Amino acid sequence: MFDFVFATCRAGAEPALKREVAARHGDLLTPAFMRPQLITWKARVPLDAAFELGAVFGTVSGRSVGPARSAGEVAALVSGMSAPPTRLHVFPRVSPEDGLDAAAWAKLDVIRDEILKAAPESFMREDMPIRDGEIVLDVIVGDNDEAWFVGCHRHSVTAHPDAGALTRKVVTPKAP
Repeated sequence: MFDFVFATCRAGAEPALKREVAARHGDLLTPAFMRPQLITWKARVPLDAAFELGAVFGTVSGRSVGPARSAGEVAALVSGMSAPPTRLHVFPRVSPEDGLDAAAWAKLDVIRDEILKAAPESFMREDMPIRDGEIVLDVIVGDNDEAWFVGCHRHSVTAHPDAGALTRKVVTPKAP
């Protein structure tokens, strides 16, 4: 079985991300799937558990787990993982440069809550700070008819602690 890895990025950074990964990893990874702000690669050989993409142009990167269209399908994917995740991040595949508004976060929170109800109780409380080494399940929500992309990454001190590296702080229009 081959491993697949993924990375999200800012709008327009996809070509730079692909070039960076090619330069960093050579022939180890072959581009597999690309949508705006999301790229996957197929590994030519099984990857070591410690493998990290290490891409500067990537906002979140990790291992691909599979597609899902419901909270139940996400729970089934989680139950098949050898190292179960302790955190859950649900975020949009495409995000505007200024971040998401409260209405967009509310829709994602509904999906997150459905997954938390359907998935094993291994996820930690959201109010506890994320720790180095924790495994994060990433559920990336695309357009309405698009399957959710499910991946996971190991949190490190260099990774953004928020889902999709998106803060929930709203920048007011009057901000400089």
